[in-house]
Amino acid sequence: MIKKLMVLALLCFPFINIAQGPGYLGKKTSVMLGFDVSPNLSYGTNTSPIVISPQISFERALSTRFSALIALRYIFTNFDNSKEIPGVGSPTSSYDIQSLSGILSGKIYDKKFVAPWGKYWRFGAVVNMTSTKHDGYMYITKQINNHDTLLMNFGPYNQLHNSYDFEVGRGRTRIVNNIIIDYGFSLQLLALANSLSQPSQQLTEKNYIRETAISKIQGMNGFNLYLKFGYLF
Repeated sequence: MIKKLMVLALLCFPFINIAQGPGYLGKKTSVMLGFDVSPNLSYGTNTSPIVISPQISFERALSTRFSALIALRYIFTNFDNSKEIPGVGSPTSSYDIQSLSGILSGKIYDKKFVAPWGKYWRFGAVVNMTSTKHDGYMYITKQINNHDTLLMNFGPYNQLHNSYDFEVGRGRTRIVNNIIIDYGFSLQLLALANSLSQPSQQLTEKNYIRETAISKIQGMNGFNLYLKFGYLF
């Protein structure tokens, strides 16, 4: 009888371990690489309707149903200066945009799962660091006193702009041996709201780069489908 109970206890041990502590079979940390696929909701023209951006993330199970996630997402694009400055005109040419989003999220797993395995909701904060580079000869032609005048005051050629957001999402992780597959969707709430409405900020030469760059990145960050592969240890 005692031998039968010992055998039963050994068979049940993995499930007891899952139920009483965080981690999948004692494994709590994962490193993942993947990509986001997003509709391009920005108002710039001549851009792809779909945005594909790489992402790297680190996750740590802190309890049976909760884990912390840190992620970095990168976007490279440009803005074609299709946005007009009221009463002045549209600048010539285009400028380059690079964006690095830092995401700090908490993931709450459904009751029948154990972090980092199963279905979850995610909630977090986002910092979007957007750098721009424009040609020093980017200009607007404006007629003053019946003469064409070049306006070129767009600030430093290299600029850095920060914006902030809140993230919510729904996803699921599957685990095969030590390989973890994570997929789902996420929303950046302020970006999505701003993408679906007209920018309220009045454009001027001085704020043109900042406002158009942030608006374009928000249009790419509002709704994201993601797929990541990683290692669990």
